[in-house]
Amino acid sequence: MTHRRVSQRQCTWSAAFAVVLAVAIFPAAAGAATPTPTPCPVPVTGSSPCYTAVPAITPANEVASPPEGRILTATTGTWSPAAPPVNLTYQWQDCDAATGLTCSDIGGQTSRTYKVASTDVGSRLQILVKATNSAGTGWAVVQAGTAAKAVPINRAAPTISGTAREGQTLSESHGEWTSSPTSFSYQWLQCDGSGNNCTAIVAATSQTYVPLAGDVGHTLTPDRAAQRQAAE
Repeated sequence: MTHRRVSQRQCTWSAAFAVVLAVAIFPAAAGAATPTPTPCPVPVTGSSPCYTAVPAITPANEVASPPEGRILTATTGTWSPAAPPVNLTYQWQDCDAATGLTCSDIGGQTSRTYKVASTDVGSRLQILVKATNSAGTGWAVVQAGTAAKAVPINRAAPTISGTAREGQTLSESHGEWTSSPTSFSYQWLQCDGSGNNCTAIVAATSQTYVPLAGDVGHTLTPDRAAQRQAAE
């Protein structure tokens, strides 16, 4: 019987990077009808509060789909009349995603700022601005888009363990991520010796990979965007 000696030729590998997208949907709770907004007539008349510039929710670039964990802030807008003085109060709400018409108060959230919670995901966010003075009450209703599950962000780079040689198993560990990822996916890449010009390795989509003869002299990584580290 003859025995074939397996060559232990050396290759290099790099630290790993994995991406997960998880979405959870929570229905909005039922609630009372939204108050009728009170924009000012032109010209402004009367002594009850009305707004000449409606409040807004910032940051503007994320209003359409505010992610979980984002801090939103409502501007005050511009209210009239100047006298008697106007007092503003706030209430954040969750509304149904389909129409945004059925809303319920978020308990204890009565300031201008609000941090999007996991329980908001799948609901539209809304803030009611109530303006009062000695003459009466006015309202502004400002609605954002549907809150989204936050995309995980890598805080500590994933790593690869194992000996970077032909026939030896390399294994990826996830590192640290925000937003509690529920799953990971992988694609091992073969790059040149400098870690550039990468191409996907066919069917290499698991957490582990065994380098082949064609990998010798190349850098291996589960993702091109990862920080690279060469094996000795």
